[in-house]
Amino acid sequence: MATFFGTDSWSIHEGGCNFGYIWTDQGLPGWDTAAVNDGFPGYLDSCGKCFEVQCEATTTSDGYGESMDRREACRDTSASVIVRVVDTCPCVYPPNAWSNRRWCCGERDHMDLSVWAFEKLADVKWGVIPIKYREVACTDTPRRKAIDPYGATPGQYAPAGTPYHPTRDWPELHSGGEQDVYRWGHVASGFVDSSKGISRSSMPGVERDEGSNAYCATVTQKSSMIRFTGWSGAFSGKIAVEAWFYVNTIGYDGSQAQVPDISIRLDGNNGACPSVRLQKAKPQLFYPTCRTCTDYWFGYRLYLPFVGGGDYPTVINDPADFSGCGDNTVWELQAITFAATWADRDVLVCLDRVRLV
Repeated sequence: MATFFGTDSWSIHEGGCNFGYIWTDQGLPGWDTAAVNDGFPGYLDSCGKCFEVQCEATTTSDGYGESMDRREACRDTSASVIVRVVDTCPCVYPPNAWSNRRWCCGERDHMDLSVWAFEKLADVKWGVIPIKYREVACTDTPRRKAIDPYGATPGQYAPAGTPYHPTRDWPELHSGGEQDVYRWGHVASGFVDSSKGISRSSMPGVERDEGSNAYCATVTQKSSMIRFTGWSGAFSGKIAVEAWFYVNTIGYDGSQAQVPDISIRLDGNNGACPSVRLQKAKPQLFYPTCRTCTDYWFGYRLYLPFVGGGDYPTVINDPADFSGCGDNTVWELQAITFAATWADRDVLVCLDRVRLV
């Protein structure tokens, strides 16, 4: 089912994926965007992906069991719209608890469509509609394209100082593939755990499935580290390091999240790159440890120019935009190191789903 957002305090330009202002003339599908709930298939990799959505003329129900007849709601059940994921709709979200639990906690997949996408499928007076959807390439064109209705919702101008056409890392702009480093409770093939001086523990991993255990360890001040070492060339063709960190209970508005005060560093044959502080970065997605839990994982995409010691966020979509660091070429980089460089005490770190993308 689908609800809509974008004309209230929930802007499509301030989504959790950190894309910022969406320019209608920069890539497809413009302001036809969506937020997906944290039970949505493929949620952990959903940012930037596109889906083709159709209105379905049937009945539906909300998370409280209220039935809604939408057999007359669709403008054209054969028409569809393509939307890009820019945000999340978590089941547990205290600032909007009643509404999020109503729509984002049910057994049915849920999309919160931008008002500009929703009104192409149905009049906004309906509030919620049943939908059919499928994942597609963002450059696809629907066989029968849903069109703007008469009197469509006006657009939103970019705030003063908004960068025009900033670099995006949308899936259609980067095809370097993914390389697991630590996932499903194991160090990936080709990498070794070369950590030093740590005390290991464990907890269920971010992917929740049986056997998916996070890598948890106490990292002491400046004398120990978590490190995964691969091979020469492991970073070639990549643009970022992705990792998920357990942040405990995040509080009413997320401000109480306990992001571990650790540094991240790339190492290579010719030495170490400058360390950067995780707390300088913004998470891209957040994910509760269970559908109704209030303790969370934060997911980060850390672009190699930043992890290599540069400014945050320095978004890139072309691997050629990162030439290496610490006197290492990209080919000579081999390891990712997590340490307590700036912390004033020992740090307990739980991380999972570490990848090169």
